[in-house]
Amino acid sequence: MDHTLLAADKAHIDSFQKAFKEYGLKPAGAEKIKPMFGLISYKLIKKLYPHLSLKQCKEVQNLKYKHLVKHSHKYMKPIKGVKQVLKKLKKNYHLGIITNCRKAEIPLLLKSADINPGIFEVLIGNDEVKRPKPAPDEVLKAESIIHHKASYLVGDSIYDMLAGKRAGVKTIGVLTGHFSRAKLNKYKPYKILKSVAELPKYLEKERGEK
Repeated sequence: MDHTLLAADKAHIDSFQKAFKEYGLKPAGAEKIKPMFGLISYKLIKKLYPHLSLKQCKEVQNLKYKHLVKHSHKYMKPIKGVKQVLKKLKKNYHLGIITNCRKAEIPLLLKSADINPGIFEVLIGNDEVKRPKPAPDEVLKAESIIHHKASYLVGDSIYDMLAGKRAGVKTIGVLTGHFSRAKLNKYKPYKILKSVAELPKYLEKERGEK
């Protein structure tokens, strides 16, 4: 969802920094936070503040969630072309979201970016599985709900690539996040595209070649 469908930097950085300040931590700069997007929040917090216990990291994570839901979500924007792409894809594909955000955040963040959550058949958050990405659990849960094997997992991060591969799904990387083509290539994705805007044309070509 974030950085694949949504331009999410401002919303997440704002909510993280508000949480750090409220917890009495020196707020980390955006340049430290951005390279770790894709990790579940408490693990990101632990990397920034290694002296915190796991319990403390989860307390900060809860504050981050509070600020995102209360205020920072308003900064969410759709990545260019996403709304048109989703309408095109819906004609031929089952669409779902798996994300390391909490389930309750998903519709709020989509609506904040003027994307209808109803276009997706399944929405899976990190709090619905034992092991979030980069584990395959979110992918497998989505498949079990819609009774379909996923054909592709599209994402911006190395954690997406790992989750897709571990679930036996073709992974497509997009360059709208904070992972370079070189970094994504290390995880051998099936394809790398500039953004989801290129997805319909690419998938049409794929279907034609089969």
